[in-house]
Amino acid sequence: MFEITSILPLIKNNDFIDFVFKNNVKFSSIENKELANIISEIIKYLLDNYSENTEKISFNYTSSEIASNDFALQLGPVIEKLKDNNEHNKWSNTAKKLNNYGFKSRIGNSWDGVKVKHVWNRWYKLNKEHTLKVGPLLDQLDDLGFKSFDTKAYMLNSKDLLTLEKKEWDYLSIEKAQGLWGQIKEEDSFKKVLSPN
Repeated sequence: MFEITSILPLIKNNDFIDFVFKNNVKFSSIENKELANIISEIIKYLLDNYSENTEKISFNYTSSEIASNDFALQLGPVIEKLKDNNEHNKWSNTAKKLNNYGFKSRIGNSWDGVKVKHVWNRWYKLNKEHTLKVGPLLDQLDDLGFKSFDTKAYMLNSKDLLTLEKKEWDYLSIEKAQGLWGQIKEEDSFKKVLSPN
């Protein structure tokens, strides 16, 4: 028999986690049963919903769409920071800024408002699709008492779930996903109020 003084290093060890679930091992702790049960529930939820079967968190796109998506993922955050909140000229003003900073479109042309809006809309759509996959997991972590963005990032990273940009989660990426997830749920609630059918 061996004693484990901290469960956190084990959560980061994917081989150990896989062993635990393949052999139906439960985490237990004499001193902190509640924490052990919570960790077990989270890992089981992650395994059930986000296992190696990447179809659960992937999307089907053509190669042209993949290139457009990759470009939108790179430039979307830039557009988001540069975009003008003036509704009348928002996209054309942002296009001028992109051109002034030397950014080119995916095929090497200069920017106009329509192109900027198109790339930003694609980036926003990708964010929304990804958040629809990750949002329920964030809710599950909330329900289990994990409110801290850093803790949520740690839990997602422990099962190799990446952000939309294919990076590890951190405080800011969780904050962004949590905010967008809240907007999505609000929009959904609003739609249900307008059309209760």
